[in-house]
Order: sequence, then C-alpha cells, then structure tokens
Amino acid sequence: MKKKTPAEIEIKLIDFVRSIIKRPALFEVNKIEDLYFILLGYLSALNGEEKNKVFTFLSEFKYFVNKYFKFKEDSTWQRLIRFYSGSDNNSLSLFNKLFEEFINKIYKK
Repeated sequence: MKKKTPAEIEIKLIDFVRSIIKRPALFEVNKIEDLYFILLGYLSALNGEEKNKVFTFLSEFKYFVNKYFKFKEDSTWQRLIRFYSGSDNNSLSLFNKLFEEFINKIYKK
C-alpha cells in the first residue's frame, strides 16, 4: 500500500473514530457492531466526492483487516474482528489496534 496524505474528510473520519474509541459509552458503543453501524450512518450522511473518499477509505480498511488475518475470502472487517476478538470489549480493543496499524501503514512516513 502506497503512503499518501490524508484528505480532509479522512482526517475528520479518523478523528471521529478515535473519539468513539476513546469514550465509547458517550456514543453508546459497546461492541464492534455498534461502531460499524455508526460508521454506516456517517457514510450515509455524506454525498459526492466526500462519500466516495470515505467509502474508499473503509474499503481499504476492510482489505487490510482481511489481509491481517490472512483470510482468503472477502469478509467485512466487523465480522472478522468479532470472530477473532472473543468478547464485546475485546472487539473494540482489537478494532482500535487494527485501525491504528492501518492508519500508520497508509499515512505515516
């Protein structure tokens, strides 16, 4: 994956996700599925180029998670995280770990 500079909408998404992970109770997020539905809502609220950029970002994250777990089939990131986490609380921790690794891989030098 080639390193790139994040677009403004990607920075907003990353900050939003980090806010949720930092204080999940504030957003009523108890498990990975809650976070997934919030991100679907976030994506639905966008339009045009912003929606395309966020969709691409989340698709790249899905690919990263599939590759991380060496999963041969194309599965959604929340299902893989659920499968490998073992519990609701661990699902958010595992998501955070993978999300930060993904960001570091595509944006950091």
